Amino acid sequence: MTPKTELLRRIQQLGFTVTELGLYLDSQPSSPQAMGMLRTARAEYLAARKEYEDNYGPLDITGVNTERDGWSWIKGPWPWEGED
Repeated sequence: MTPKTELLRRIQQLGFTVTELGLYLDSQPSSPQAMGMLRTARAEYLAARKEYEDNYGPLDITGVNTERDGWSWIKGPWPWEGED
């Protein structure tokens, strides 16, 4: 697996973790352990996204820096198209 693919997989795993912890906290909002886990997972998720987008381009429309890159969203390859 390439570093790009490994990083994308890590982002997917962290995104799943953040979503699941959020759902758990919907029913257990006073759990300090879950809240701590959510903070950690969210920070790791955002850092991994930033690393990916800095090196490989935006993952979705929110990652487009229009000030720096104009409308770079249409430049390929798209994240789901696989390896370059």
